[in-house]
Amino acid sequence: WQVVSRNYDPLGLVAPWVLLGRLLLQESWGALTEAGRRLDWDAALPQPLVEKAGRWLQAGEGEVRVRRAIAGIPDPDLAVHIFGDASA
Repeated sequence: WQVVSRNYDPLGLVAPWVLLGRLLLQESWGALTEAGRRLDWDAALPQPLVEKAGRWLQAGEGEVRVRRAIAGIPDPDLAVHIFGDASA
């Protein structure tokens, strides 16, 4: 479940995928045992939930590509300034 909170996505490009993971996490908190009791914190998740989490992880594999371009700007005096922060 670290994958859900580990994502750094300030532009929200993978927000739909992260939201599904958060919903799965919320569902795991409310999961019940076969006897109808809530799961203990160290209990194994029910198999259907494990399978849903596996499908969610597979859907998030790969890389996200976002095209960035500054084109069609007729002003030759235009300057683009980019600031970065290297702090952790």
